[in-house]
Amino acid sequence: MRQSRPAKWTGWLERGSREDWSRQVGSLPIPALIVAGAENGDLGEVAQRRLNLPQYPAGRVEVVADAAHLIPLEQPDRPAALIADPLRRIAQA
Repeated sequence: MRQSRPAKWTGWLERGSREDWSRQVGSLPIPALIVAGAENGDLGEVAQRRLNLPQYPAGRVEVVADAAHLIPLEQPDRPAALIADPLRRIAQA
């Protein structure tokens, strides 16, 4: 983030973000956690369910309140818990 150049970011928004890789990726039948910020507008929960979740039939979407796109910076405890809780359950099994 600190080294992001405006021209590179604009290029990604105008071209890279519009690329559809779903055919090349196909379906990945593995557990997946997709985390969306509740305040993320165009890339929030609805977009994650539509664009990412179809590639992960064993995946799930979790929404973090009071966060937009930089969830680990905006609400660091929530994504940490989303990752740590299942690992704790596995370790205790």
